[in-house]
Amino acid sequence: MLNLLSYLSKREGMTNEEFVDYYENHHVPLILSLTAPPPVYKRHYVRRGDSINIGEGAIDFDVVTEQAWADRDAFHAQLGGPGRSLWMRQMVLGPAPEYAVRSKAPVDLPYGSLALEATPL
Repeated sequence: MLNLLSYLSKREGMTNEEFVDYYENHHVPLILSLTAPPPVYKRHYVRRGDSINIGEGAIDFDVVTEQAWADRDAFHAQLGGPGRSLWMRQMVLGPAPEYAVRSKAPVDLPYGSLALEATPL
C-alpha cells in the first residue's frame, strides 16, 4: 500500500468553516476533474478548541489529506506516470495561495503503516 499524507493550512483570516467549504466544494472537485479518485481519499480536519487536542498550539495545519493506492505502480498508472504527477501537483498547488498554504511537504509512507492494538490491562 502506498499512502500519501498532505498537511495543509488555511489562509490567515479564513474561518474553519470557510476553509472546509472551499476545500470540499472547490479543491476536491478540482482534484477529481484531473483524475479518478484514488481507492482511498479522506480529509481529516483539525477541530480547534477541542478538549481532546494535546498541544494544540503546536499543530500548524488545518487538514490532513490521506490518499492511498495498492502500490507505486497503481499510483503512477492512475496519474499517468511521474511527469503527469508533477503537472497535476503544479495545477493543484497553483491556486493554493487563494485558500491554503502547504505547511509541510507531503509524506510518503511507501508500503503500509503500523497498526498498534490495545493490550488489555
